[in-house]
Amino acid sequence: MEPTKDGKRSRLGSKGVLSAVAVLVLCVACGIAGYVAPVFVADASTDVEAGVTVSSEAVESYGAEVAEADRCVFAWFATGEPDGWSAALLHRGWIGIKLEETLTGCGEVAVWVAKAGWGSPRFDVYVSADGERWVRVGRGKCTSREPIMYRFSGDFGDVAYVGVKRYGPALALLLLDAVWADASEESE
Repeated sequence: MEPTKDGKRSRLGSKGVLSAVAVLVLCVACGIAGYVAPVFVADASTDVEAGVTVSSEAVESYGAEVAEADRCVFAWFATGEPDGWSAALLHRGWIGIKLEETLTGCGEVAVWVAKAGWGSPRFDVYVSADGERWVRVGRGKCTSREPIMYRFSGDFGDVAYVGVKRYGPALALLLLDAVWADASEESE
């Protein structure tokens, strides 16, 4: 950098210009360009008719909140849709997750799980209408380090909670990404 007239060096120099360009590129890339570039609006001749159907009962539901957990790390990561963030169930760990909605006539339950560590953890999947009485609906053995959906079908009745119990090698973790339940007629 060259000194200014008063003998001090300019702090803006070429780094300042590059920083301003970088901020502008980030704004454009992140969709904030509406503040920088003009926004174009379609005319009224391109309007499209759209309809909305509202169902009175929930047909499917993901985990909304952790109801209970034991020997489980980062339990809250198992809520919501599959996103790559997982709760880690330790040896003999348990997690019970309350669904977004109570499903009447549930016919299908799914969990997204992966493994970490040595060995392949086994797990049992449970459902409950009240969070107190649990019914086992299936069991699996996870052999993948990437999340895989394990789906269990049956006539489960009313389901408000999905639980997962982890068994198997002590040096393996079961990573639970999400739980899901479905009561649509196609699932039966």
